[in-house]
Amino acid sequence: MISRTLLSLIFLGAPLLMAADAVTSVEATPAAATPAKPLLLRDAIAASASTVSVGLSRLDAAIAHADLGAERMALLPNISATGGLTRLAPSQTIDNRAVRFSPYNAWDTRLRVGLALLDLEAWQRKKSADRRLDASEAGLTVALEEAAASTGEAYVALAGAEALVTVRREDLRLAAELLTQAEARVDAGASEGIAATRAGTRVATVRAALVTAEGQVRNASITLARALD
Repeated sequence: MISRTLLSLIFLGAPLLMAADAVTSVEATPAAATPAKPLLLRDAIAASASTVSVGLSRLDAAIAHADLGAERMALLPNISATGGLTRLAPSQTIDNRAVRFSPYNAWDTRLRVGLALLDLEAWQRKKSADRRLDASEAGLTVALEEAAASTGEAYVALAGAEALVTVRREDLRLAAELLTQAEARVDAGASEGIAATRAGTRVATVRAALVTAEGQVRNASITLARALD
């Protein structure tokens, strides 16, 4: 249930491109292939309804519903029908002679209807099945809500991590420009060498922050993929 785009993000480490309301996943595809569609928040939450935990809860609710139907059968009327066919060939003795008559068919059909007026054991089993069905349906609702909540949190975390990467890249670009200017001033004799050293240190610091932010993107993408599994 993990999409191909999420798998490619996890294994290739490619950051997602975040739009206003979507996170665009990067997938390793041939150049001629069509680009991957953005993963919208509503699509991610809808996909969370197909996770393993939700599927197990849905299966448990289906089993409870079937059990309730089986227990209700004991309280329903019991109807049975039987039928039979007999071929008769009657005869009669007249004046010491056996006279046979035309054979005919004799049908025997019986219909039986039975209903237990008071079956406390069956009634208790039915009530127990009712309660189990209510509990399983409540568990399914909770599983759906938890899956949607965890998916939404992972999606927002991934979007935030992407935004942080964008900021760190811009910081790195500005720091690199400042380093270039500082080196130019040092070469021109308008500034001391310590200025270029400080600018270089700033570039290294920002680059390390960018690497950390990209690692947060990868971790957030894995979290989102697990939430959709």
